Amino acid sequence: MKTLSILCLGLMAFVVPESGGQDSSSAAKAATLTRLMDQQKLDAVAVQDPEQPDRFVAALYYPGAQLLVVSASYAVPEVLRQKIAGRHYRDVYMDLQSSATQQGRFFVMDLEANGVRQTRQEDAAFDVTYQDGGNQASFDGEWKRQKMSRAQYDARFRGDDERYTKMLTALERELMRPSMPAAVVPKDRR
Repeated sequence: MKTLSILCLGLMAFVVPESGGQDSSSAAKAATLTRLMDQQKLDAVAVQDPEQPDRFVAALYYPGAQLLVVSASYAVPEVLRQKIAGRHYRDVYMDLQSSATQQGRFFVMDLEANGVRQTRQEDAAFDVTYQDGGNQASFDGEWKRQKMSRAQYDARFRGDDERYTKMLTALERELMRPSMPAAVVPKDRR
């Protein structure tokens, strides 16, 4: 009996993933956002950051494949506000990717459009985040290869997942806002 208990404990240790769970607060928000984008037949969405008015958030969506989301400041904010008001979301995404200041820029490659995951499963794709335009974290479970301790890797995941969740929430709110009514054109009374 004692041998069986030791064997069971050994098997349980083998089954538990080394890098912790897949807890992701962004998973539910990514599912909601992609559902809304599918319903509205959109491949992009953008919004002014509700917590930091000098920043913007934009996403580019490839259904079933990936969700690319960026948050950054922009040199001429009024230009992006007008594009968002006109629902020219892809243009905002492109502007943030090409012209945005690197300082404070946060970019997420959510490769299955299912939220940031702490590790990948088998040979599946893994998520990547970039801070300040270059400080990369690959959430593949290989923190040593990235010259991080396990605690640093876990902290980076939690922080990036929380930040990504806020970005997705802001984008979701943009898609929930009512559309602008069409201009009323008076009928010709001839």
